Amino acid sequence: MLMSATNSVTNPAVDYRSGGSLEEWPASLDRIMTLDFDVVIPGTGFGATDKAALRKHRDKVEAARKRVRGLVQ
Repeated sequence: MLMSATNSVTNPAVDYRSGGSLEEWPASLDRIMTLDFDVVIPGTGFGATDKAALRKHRDKVEAARKRVRGLVQ
């Protein structure tokens, strides 16, 4: 069962210890979105979802990136 795009958007959780980057994450998700797929299975235990939900998550990550960048400046 797929979760809908509206209830599967999670808060960004960047794994900095493993080299994760909030600055680079949106671009990484953009590259993933170019792939041909129907189902997304995140590694965070939220259940299977779809490409529309991944797009919403990407947009939320981008909003967080912009907010953090503004605070740093």
